[in-house]
Amino acid sequence: AEYGVKKMILSKRWHSLNALKITFPRFLSFTKRTFTQPSTFAQYNEHGAPEKVVNLLSTTLPPVAPNEVQLQVLFSPINPADLNLIEGTYGLKPKLPAIPGNEGVAKVLSVGSEVRDFRAGDIVFPTSSNLGTWRSHAVWRDKDIFKLSDVYDVKHEYLASLLVNPSTAFRLLEDYVELKEGDVIIQNGANSQVGTCVYQIASTRGIKTINVIRDRPNLTETISQMKDQGATLVITEDQLKSNQFKNELNALPPAKLALNMVGGQSSMEIAKYLDWGGVMVTYGGMSRRPVTIPTSLFIFKNIHLHGFWLTKWVENRSME
Repeated sequence: AEYGVKKMILSKRWHSLNALKITFPRFLSFTKRTFTQPSTFAQYNEHGAPEKVVNLLSTTLPPVAPNEVQLQVLFSPINPADLNLIEGTYGLKPKLPAIPGNEGVAKVLSVGSEVRDFRAGDIVFPTSSNLGTWRSHAVWRDKDIFKLSDVYDVKHEYLASLLVNPSTAFRLLEDYVELKEGDVIIQNGANSQVGTCVYQIASTRGIKTINVIRDRPNLTETISQMKDQGATLVITEDQLKSNQFKNELNALPPAKLALNMVGGQSSMEIAKYLDWGGVMVTYGGMSRRPVTIPTSLFIFKNIHLHGFWLTKWVENRSME
């Protein structure tokens, strides 16, 4: 997927579109309240491989309506879910043509006459799904954005990724098992952004984490960085299946919670380390292989399996 996006970037001659940001030309001439604004945006008219179906287009945005806000999108990440939406393999399909992107951070340029909670210069992020953040400028309703206060010392590219992955990590730790200091969780894909947020939050609460990652050339460096950020134990998938870390694993209590973003064989391996009555939550399927759990874990350990989808969680809650 990463190769495909890079190929798409080059073929469309985008100014800059990488795993953390989109950068477009800046247009600096505008009035205080309402004005027309050039906008560059990505769009797809059919589902398929991103490098084949996504095109770069331009338009001029109209003046804002009374309840709307005009924004400059500063950064927008490429989330695997964005690629799945383009491919047509995600849990929902937007109406076509569609502009990709569910997260980002933007600066308010002008506001409509009835908008009271925002003003020019405010830093905001979208709170509604499928607004389409892969664009230079946008006009959105004021109820679809949230103002970020006291964050001017935080890099905008960090804020752009605040909505999905950190929120997912927080909910995974809050909603399924009552965890207390000294408890253990195990997770695969642990060096992903969700995984990183999980072990960082867990560390502040005194919760121990077993973090499973894929082997890689810079493994020693990756493990060192993760431990510096709060990870308790970091091992590879192959090491988890062997006896290499048997003593370290046995020194920890059985895990109350397992977090699965990979699926396939990896999900079975982390489930083996659950305690009696333990819970495994699946929130991703990066291997694109089914979750396979031995019958013995259900009978002899009484484990429970759940799925988590942030989009659905948000739909059933208010902003408060």
